[in-house]
Formats: sequence, C-alpha cells, structure tokens
Amino acid sequence: MKKTDIGFLVNNLELQKFDCEEIVKQQDKIANAIGNSNNMQLTPKTYKQAIACANRYKWLKAIDNKLSNMHRHKIFDILPLAQNIKPIVGGWVFALKPATDDKPACFKA
Repeated sequence: MKKTDIGFLVNNLELQKFDCEEIVKQQDKIANAIGNSNNMQLTPKTYKQAIACANRYKWLKAIDNKLSNMHRHKIFDILPLAQNIKPIVGGWVFALKPATDDKPACFKA
C-alpha cells in the first residue's frame, strides 16, 4: 500500500489523541465514511472504533479468541484490587491480515 493510498491515510490517522471528544467523534465518522464509500476494511485504533464499525462482530470474536487463549495459558489472574495499588492499564491492538488466494482475511486482537 502506498502512502498516497486512502487506506494508508485512514489507517494512520491519530484518532483519540484530542482533548475534545467532539473532534474525536467527527474524526471517527470521517474515517468510517471513507472506508464504507471505498469498500475498504479499516483496522480500528481503539476498542470504540472496533465495536462501531461494520465488522464489529469479527473484531469481538477476535477479542474473545484472544481472551480465551490468554485464560487457557494462564497468562493472568483476576484478583480483587488491593488498597493503594494501581492496576496495570492495558488496551487492545487490532490487526487485519489481508486475504490470500487460499485464506480469508484474519481479524486479530
């Protein structure tokens, strides 16, 4: 993908880094409109974007698969939060592996 391609531009928008929530919402709407008008599959930058897009069920399935895998491999334990302890803050990173001749597109979280 070239840096001048619309998909590259949209996927590299720095969304959610504004102080004003209204600007963030406008940016999300623009990105979704561009993606929908060009039949593109955009990779969300945030959980909010993932659940607001047309592929929300595929992204939610990717999240569920990741959480199930982490639970199966005992990556973490859920414990009550002790006083004076700050929890580790985390977030989701999404990736879309494009379809090939023999494999469909793969949604990863």
